[in-house]
Amino acid sequence: MDILTISAGLCISTAALAYLAHTDPKRRRVFGQPGYQKPRRVWSSLLVLSAPGVWLLISENGAGFTIWLGALTVIGWGVAATNPARTEAWRETAWASLNITGRVVILGWSSLVSGVRSVRAGMKLVRDGTERIALLEARVDQLEAEIQRIKPAPQRFQAIDIDGGSSPEHIRSKTIVRS
Repeated sequence: MDILTISAGLCISTAALAYLAHTDPKRRRVFGQPGYQKPRRVWSSLLVLSAPGVWLLISENGAGFTIWLGALTVIGWGVAATNPARTEAWRETAWASLNITGRVVILGWSSLVSGVRSVRAGMKLVRDGTERIALLEARVDQLEAEIQRIKPAPQRFQAIDIDGGSSPEHIRSKTIVRS
């Protein structure tokens, strides 16, 4: 998450830095460009430029702040070393990168929300599952009791042994118990 935060902060700060360089009247005059016709928003640009660093400091990410500050310094040297036309192209690239980074953050956030919802649903299923298991066990006990109640008593059959003859004295009675 730190790399994503630092990258997003660098994109935001680079866009603000490129805007400041693009609208700077002295820089435009040196490069032979006409003055910037729209009102400059210097203070709001400086606020946007420094907001990621402040965020990294507030979130107690000193290493991230150091990386952001060092990378922003190098990017600032690069913006200062290029002509305004190239700075404008860099600004557009930074905004495009910010849009991509924003989409990644939003997708990550929606995945996190989806994961939390899945965990909550799983917890509810487990909680409901124990109740359902208890209900099923009670139903099984009820059905077993009903089967025991309906189960017929053992039946007795009389078998006739005809090997010894057909006279009544040779007839032996056997009781077969069927369960």
